[in-house]
Amino acid sequence: MDGRVRPEAEAQGLVFRLDVYVGERDSHGLGFSDNVIFRKQYYVQVFPGETRAEVFLHTGEQYLGRCDAQDVEGLREIARADEHLGGKAPVQHLTETGSRPGWFLDVEGTGFAGRLRVAIVAEGP
Repeated sequence: MDGRVRPEAEAQGLVFRLDVYVGERDSHGLGFSDNVIFRKQYYVQVFPGETRAEVFLHTGEQYLGRCDAQDVEGLREIARADEHLGGKAPVQHLTETGSRPGWFLDVEGTGFAGRLRVAIVAEGP
């Protein structure tokens, strides 16, 4: 993500759709077939800050629409209340960890579990 981008004053952060697809190519037998192992869309919501950003992972659009959009405080409360659900929580508050900059997010479903990292850079290409 490009750290130079800033949301409009009335916007509830920046939202990026993350489409995770894991497939399997079967090259044996007749022709080729792609078997879907895992596919799910996630939404990464970033609230830029003066020193560091606040990042939330959404498993759906529930808190992103015009009717029920949440600010940072509202999302923190929702994430805290549903923390016991782990990767199935509708909203997760991500924290920076490790020596590399960025936020780790866990994705999981039937037949697949993975850890991804999202990072924001201050300069463009």
